Amino acid sequence: SDLATPGTINEGDSTVLSGSFTDPGVLDTYTVVISWGDGSPNTTLPLGANVLAFTAPAHTYNNNINSNTIYPINVTVTDKDGGTTSASISVTVDYVAPTVTLSGSQTDPNNPVANDAEGSIFTLTIGPVVDPGIGETVEQYTINWGDGTQTINVSDLPANRMVTHEYLDGHVPQGTTTPTYTIAVDILDTNGYHANSGTLPVVVYNLPPAASFSGSTQVNEGTTASVSFFSQTDPSPTDISSGFHYAYDFTYNPNQPSIKTFTLGAVGGIASYGSGVTSSSATVPASTMLVPGLHTVLGRIIDKDGGFTDYTFQINVVNAAPIVTIPSNASIGAGGVYTNSGNFVDSSADGPWTAAVDYGDGSGVQPLTVDSVDQSFN
Repeated sequence: SDLATPGTINEGDSTVLSGSFTDPGVLDTYTVVISWGDGSPNTTLPLGANVLAFTAPAHTYNNNINSNTIYPINVTVTDKDGGTTSASISVTVDYVAPTVTLSGSQTDPNNPVANDAEGSIFTLTIGPVVDPGIGETVEQYTINWGDGTQTINVSDLPANRMVTHEYLDGHVPQGTTTPTYTIAVDILDTNGYHANSGTLPVVVYNLPPAASFSGSTQVNEGTTASVSFFSQTDPSPTDISSGFHYAYDFTYNPNQPSIKTFTLGAVGGIASYGSGVTSSSATVPASTMLVPGLHTVLGRIIDKDGGFTDYTFQINVVNAAPIVTIPSNASIGAGGVYTNSGNFVDSSADGPWTAAVDYGDGSGVQPLTVDSVDQSFN
């Protein structure tokens, strides 16, 4: 007899066996018995007189072995008079590992990739296990989060199949779609350990630090002031332990908020973690405090991943009176004319200046000639 069809199939798939044989007795009826080789019950096919071919119903191989397996299929044909003939063919059943579908939460709903902000809780949903094998029981899941591993017994998996994890540190800006980690779930079942049964790309993004920013509330024009950051915090404990850097713009104009020229903690006016200074306080140069009124200082706090937050603080710059230097006492005779000169110093370029003198003789206040360049009078 001749047999056809079986070759290689996957675990859980079916094969259809067909065959033919010859017999000179045209009135014989036949019984075909098929042994599938996998321990399942034999299939018996009755054939009528002079029917010399058969096609068996599809047979499914549920290979419960953690390897590819070759099964011998034996066919015996018996005619009504007890005459028999046999033939064999084999089928290779390739083992199919179990798989599981994973899905994750999205802290940023605008990002199509599963994502989480550093310091936030990520929720992973482990879908039902798909396994074409029969009788294979899942015992344990191992979750490789990308920054650590967690093993969960099946009995400990919640009914909603959700598992949470806190990512302590993110390194990319929010909105990044390139995954920073690939979560992989391994399955341990009665057939052994199966790595990467399910995977899920995830983006863990950085969040900026926060702080309070304050300083001198009022100073005289032409003098220095101070500003300081305090109460610094960050959603990532790793960022906190790494320390923050700072940058300062002492000439910031709040009416032009897009223009930021950092002069301390920057390169070419551009601030970064690498260029930032480690000091959380700074001295505002006197050269920037020459005009009375509210003076705005911009401060930036930067974490190790480049996340930053800008703050402004306004210092009230008040006008300071010039300091005058006059000659020492002099004596002249009655009717004489007193002539002399003096100097003054002003901490700011507040010119033009005017000056006046009261000679004390009842002539009243008299104007003086002022040289604004030399800051002198006579």
